[in-house]
Amino acid sequence: MKDPLILLTLLMAPWVGTRGDRVDLSGTLAPVGPPLEAPVRVAAGPTCIVDLTQGYEVRGDLAGRMEIDFRILVQGPCGSPAGTYEETWIAHGTFEGSLGQETASGSFVYTAAVRSGGQVDGRMVFGDGLEGALSIEGRFSAGELEYAGTVERAARKDPSAG
Repeated sequence: MKDPLILLTLLMAPWVGTRGDRVDLSGTLAPVGPPLEAPVRVAAGPTCIVDLTQGYEVRGDLAGRMEIDFRILVQGPCGSPAGTYEETWIAHGTFEGSLGQETASGSFVYTAAVRSGGQVDGRMVFGDGLEGALSIEGRFSAGELEYAGTVERAARKDPSAG
C-alpha cells in the first residue's frame, strides 16, 4: 500500500507555489467618474448611512483599477456635501493591474476615518491574490489619496508542474 501522505503531496504539487518577496509600495489612488451605481442614502437619526460603489485609478508601484463597495456612516444629515461631517468608511473591493512589471490582482477590505474637512486616514488589507496592507492618507477634496505599504503575491501554481 502506498503512503497516503506521499500520494497527497504528489497530487497537490502542481498547485504549490512560492511566495514572492515582500515589496514596499507607494503611489496614489483617485476616483474615476461618478459612482458605478447610484448611492443609496438612509437617514439614521442625526446620521446618514451611504452605500456606494466607486471605481478608482491606481498609480505608482501598484498600478491599475480598483472597484470599491463602500458603506459610509456620515455624522450628519443625508444630502450633506462630502467632507462636511466626520465619516467612517468600511468597504471591500478588488484590484486588477500590475505590481512592477507583473500582472497582479487581489481582494481587500478597507476602513477609514474621515475628519470634517475631508482628511482621510485609512488602512487597506489584501488577503486574496496579493497579501499585505497599505495605509491610505490624504485630503478627499484633493481628488486623490496616497498609499504606502508592503504586499506580496500569494502562492501561484507552478506552470512547469503537470
